Amino acid sequence: MFGSQDWNRAAAVCGDLPMTKQILVVEDDRQALEEVVDCLKTEGYSVRGVGTAEQADLEASSLPVSLVIVDLGLPGEDGLTFARRVRSGSKAGIIIVTGRTDAVDRIVGLELGADDYVCKPFNPRELLARVKSVLRRTGDDVYPELNVVPRALVLEFDDWALNTFSRELHDPDGKVITLTTAEYELMRTFLESPSRVHTRDYLMDHVFGRDRSPADRAIDGLISRLRKKLSRQGKDNNYINTVRSAGYVFTRRVNIREERS
Repeated sequence: MFGSQDWNRAAAVCGDLPMTKQILVVEDDRQALEEVVDCLKTEGYSVRGVGTAEQADLEASSLPVSLVIVDLGLPGEDGLTFARRVRSGSKAGIIIVTGRTDAVDRIVGLELGADDYVCKPFNPRELLARVKSVLRRTGDDVYPELNVVPRALVLEFDDWALNTFSRELHDPDGKVITLTTAEYELMRTFLESPSRVHTRDYLMDHVFGRDRSPADRAIDGLISRLRKKLSRQGKDNNYINTVRSAGYVFTRRVNIREERS
């Protein structure tokens, strides 16, 4: 879509941005998602990128966000429907992204409460300027609102369960398996997108952030430890498979439910 030099020029023009703002990017195009996330992280934001509205709900349940950047052409629940839900629950910023030339989608998006929009392909300088503008207008508003108790979502596979609120992993016998922060982030990343092959770099960025050495292979050791914790009676259940020359994939179907009090 655009090169790294474009991102660097945009960063120089737009200047420093607050580090406390949480931004959620919802985009099913993997390359576009990674480019936008990288750009915003370079500017000092805390950013999470997901590919579906369902995954976006998971993210917002554990950490309220100040701005949602959502592509209209999402699989499953479309971007307009998701944006409408976000607006009904908060005054957080919303920027819609579309590759469509029809102005109707943009008009509908703005009418349902989106704060701004950008059309693909877009200049990174334009996106960053719009992000700054929206955040100035929305201030400290977040999604979901802070006076709303966060939902406890549970990600289930086989008879295992990961609670995104307590951050606990329960084995089939109900025993809590202790996870480090990095192990939890890795486990959640896999469960949010089962059957998708993740590159080592993608997992490193998701778990440890951008401040790392390109040759850092800590993710391999982390996956090895997680595999051991997922094994039963010393047997590897092949939950996390290695895909030669590609990365790693979580092999089980995952069910998502809301835990009721």
